[in-house]
Amino acid sequence: GCGGGEEQAESSGDKYKFVIGHSMADDTSFGYAVNQNLAEALEESGYFDVEVYGASALGNESECIQATQAGDMQLYMTIAATYSAFIPAAYVFDYQMPWIGNADEGVEILEKIYNDKEFSDYIKAQCEGSGLKVVGFSTLGYRTFTTNKEVASMDDWKGMTLRVNENPIHIDSINSWGANATPMSFTEVYAGLQQGLIEGQSNPPEPTYSSKLYEPQDYITDANHVWHVVIWTVSEDSWNSYSEEAQVALQEAIDQACIDMTDYCLEHNDEYL
Repeated sequence: GCGGGEEQAESSGDKYKFVIGHSMADDTSFGYAVNQNLAEALEESGYFDVEVYGASALGNESECIQATQAGDMQLYMTIAATYSAFIPAAYVFDYQMPWIGNADEGVEILEKIYNDKEFSDYIKAQCEGSGLKVVGFSTLGYRTFTTNKEVASMDDWKGMTLRVNENPIHIDSINSWGANATPMSFTEVYAGLQQGLIEGQSNPPEPTYSSKLYEPQDYITDANHVWHVVIWTVSEDSWNSYSEEAQVALQEAIDQACIDMTDYCLEHNDEYL
């Protein structure tokens, strides 16, 4: 994983060393928003020396969040469901909300919620002192399911072993359908499907497509059962070590990157499907 501790947060010459990690491939909204736009903006600001490690190169989601808390990594972003164990207020995004209009209307409502200043300030305040500073939100839209057999009604879920995030709300929700919820790290899902440890998995279309999870699966179901909210966090210690000017440049670049990620993903979702 990440080594270096405090050394990572120190400035390199006149610049701060800034390590960014994420779990997705380069040809995704993560790669588009981070590898190109964000990294370029931070380098051009003159304050940061940026290194980007995608495709879980620095570890799984929980390991990278812990590395960010420790200051070994400066920026990480992943689904709110994974952050909930570290930031309890993030559980608000995990409740099943398929009744909020159609998928497009639901995403518009979601963006209004997490872009609301009072709401976002509350979430950010809840993680103070945790080692993580919440600096932004984005979305990949709704989560879908891929499965080994066709799902035409709620009864079809019964007895099916489904991969879920390591999150109690997701686990209880899937079990309530009569399915068997199996918590599993995203990096283990492809092998789990190949080996028959799970019969289905839940993700938005983009991660399913980019990680080729369709190869060991036959069907996709637009369950639209829960939003896929991405939380962006910066190491709290690293943030506090930056000059005020560097903090402003960093926040402005992240604000734009959050928009870039959402827009890129939603524009390509039909293609992924």
